[in-house]
Amino acid sequence: MFGLLKRIWHDERGSHFLEVALYIILFTLAVAPFVSGLAGEIGAKMQEMRDKIGQVGGP
Repeated sequence: MFGLLKRIWHDERGSHFLEVALYIILFTLAVAPFVSGLAGEIGAKMQEMRDKIGQVGGP
């Protein structure tokens, strides 16, 4: 196990893989709060629209 991790750490492809993985993790952690807030606002707005549509009478 440790031998594999040591080879990955010293191998150029392994280092690049770890670097890209860290960038993806950091980007996800930075964007997640904004996406969560946006989803909450969109959900509230959609419920508002459903309520207004529900108030309209049919023919």
